[in-house]
Amino acid sequence: MVFRLDKEKAVQASGVLLRLAPNFRMSRIRLIKLLYLADRKSLEEKSRPITGDRFVAMDHGPVLSGVYDLIKNTHSDPGSWPRHIRNDHNDLVLSSDPAVSELSRYEVRTLEQIFAKYENMDDWDFVEHVLHQLPEWIEHKPRPGSSKNIPVRDVLQAIGCSDIEGILKEAADELKLDRFWQRVTRVT
Repeated sequence: MVFRLDKEKAVQASGVLLRLAPNFRMSRIRLIKLLYLADRKSLEEKSRPITGDRFVAMDHGPVLSGVYDLIKNTHSDPGSWPRHIRNDHNDLVLSSDPAVSELSRYEVRTLEQIFAKYENMDDWDFVEHVLHQLPEWIEHKPRPGSSKNIPVRDVLQAIGCSDIEGILKEAADELKLDRFWQRVTRVT
């Protein structure tokens, strides 16, 4: 794992997308795919994803693993997700505003751009003509009914990154530093 899921940013990013949707409602599959594409775009432009979640290939394209667990209500620590986002059959509904205090203006703008780019596509056309065409999904396409990790390195290659090793090293160093500070704050 190179990056670490920031659940609060994932909740706020989901809130941004749901606020743009009619009646603050969106299919589960569309939300998780839009979040994946926003993370991918941020990785391409800023060398780091918005949510920090792990990429996984599934039948209907790539997903963010931790966000998928939040959506399914199977995450071991859902944080503020259930307070702001609820399931309604195959849809997700924004039940209260999580704000955007953890998101940068760039991240909010990226989410808005990704939403606008695909808002008029049918969910299944979106999966077939966008997500199933991504090189990292094609390379890691799972057996039906299963999933496969998509290494960050492969996403960086797919987006044409020229400094893969530098980005991976910086991310690993930041993760080590985060873990160090977590240990220090637990001790004090």
